[in-house]
Amino acid sequence: MNVQKVRWHGCVTRINSLMPMATSSIYVKHHFDHKAKKQVEEMISLIMEAFVDLLVSEDWLTEETKEFAKQKVHTMKQKIGYPDYLNNSESG
Repeated sequence: MNVQKVRWHGCVTRINSLMPMATSSIYVKHHFDHKAKKQVEEMISLIMEAFVDLLVSEDWLTEETKEFAKQKVHTMKQKIGYPDYLNNSESG
């Protein structure tokens, strides 16, 4: 390994440890497709809705179990790609 590469790696590591949100934000802005993230979030919402609709038609589940499953679906949080605040140029 040459000195420049070692120095570069050390600098990046140090900056990332001191300012992880800033470096993460830069990475997100340059390497993620924000439209694709929105599309995936919409797809997951549709899948969750379809699952709840499917629960209604199942006769092998008790009403109590169906209600529990619906509540569980509604409390699920989507974590796709990165938190939205990393793409917010106004923060910090």
